[in-house]
Amino acid sequence: MTAPAPAAGARIAWLDLARAASIVLVVLYHVTTGAAEALLGPDPGPIGRAWQETSRALIPLRMPLFFLVSGILAGPALRRPWAQVRRGRVLDHLWVAALWTVLYAVATGPVYAPGHRLDYLWAELRALPVAGGLYWFLVVLPLLFLLARAGIRRPRLMLGIAAAVYVLAVPGREALLLVPVLPAEAAHGFERFAQAGLWYVIGVLGRERILAATSTATETTSGGRPRSRRMLPGLAAALGFLLAAAGFLASPVDSAAALTAQALASVSGLTAVLALLPPLASGPRAAALGRYLGGRTLPIYVIHPLTVALTALDLGPLEASGGGTEGTSALGELLIVPAGTAVAIGLSLLVHALLTRWGPYWAFVAPTLPERGRAGR
Repeated sequence: MTAPAPAAGARIAWLDLARAASIVLVVLYHVTTGAAEALLGPDPGPIGRAWQETSRALIPLRMPLFFLVSGILAGPALRRPWAQVRRGRVLDHLWVAALWTVLYAVATGPVYAPGHRLDYLWAELRALPVAGGLYWFLVVLPLLFLLARAGIRRPRLMLGIAAAVYVLAVPGREALLLVPVLPAEAAHGFERFAQAGLWYVIGVLGRERILAATSTATETTSGGRPRSRRMLPGLAAALGFLLAAAGFLASPVDSAAALTAQALASVSGLTAVLALLPPLASGPRAAALGRYLGGRTLPIYVIHPLTVALTALDLGPLEASGGGTEGTSALGELLIVPAGTAVAIGLSLLVHALLTRWGPYWAFVAPTLPERGRAGR
């Protein structure tokens, strides 16, 4: 029996699970990069290096998945009146990006820039508008929404432009780096925008087809258990992702081979997700987990850089036993990265729960000005 298509406005379990998976991969990336030395030591062993390479291999999947899902979810809002979407789709994101950039810079300035805290804060704020800062996602997302809203009536043109800009991501970055009046952050912001935009546009324009395909990707057995109808194609796509990701890792950075392998890995990885995730999300526990984490991607995204730093400080490297060998033990390297990721996410959720309960309410939404009453006029 084939699963029915989701009703309009209903939560879609696999989209929740995809959002949850993407935010976990984002935190994992920051644990294996920004906190790598604190957790794994200055010279990680084979397992520690494997964690770092795995995280790097997921570059072609991590943010493309995030933006593909964002585009799918944004589709219905593109045609709504501006007054209904300007706050939730634009103002809230920009406010949260600015607020948490300040909070992050103030909190980490004494560690990363002792004696130059104001310069550090200014550098973070200067990078924010050009999507060069820590919270670049919250700057790029509203911009993509506005551009998609303007071009939704010309879908082929919009897709063609997005594909052309994607191809020009690295050459455009290099060209912008040569412009003396532009900060380097602007060049890197353009690269992020260009690479994210294509997947967002595909999500916007392919929304109906993707949802129709995923709604029929699962059938139920006679016992009522979900079973994928596209297991073999999904596994083949997953294998294609592994091969393309290996080529991406093996190729020189920014070379034509690396960029081609990255694109192939993104296509095959997203194809595998669309084939394999819907039946997984059909299970009640997976659906509940996806709904819980997927509904909290924004607070996890903005809080986790602080909790990653705290996690690295608290856990530190797990020293090898015996002989005074410096670094992290093999068992420690195996466990410290998933443990650090779980602790960072858990702390983010705790902070979010406290802020949701006790305030301030404007930690995750833009503050509103009180309306003047008409009394006495």
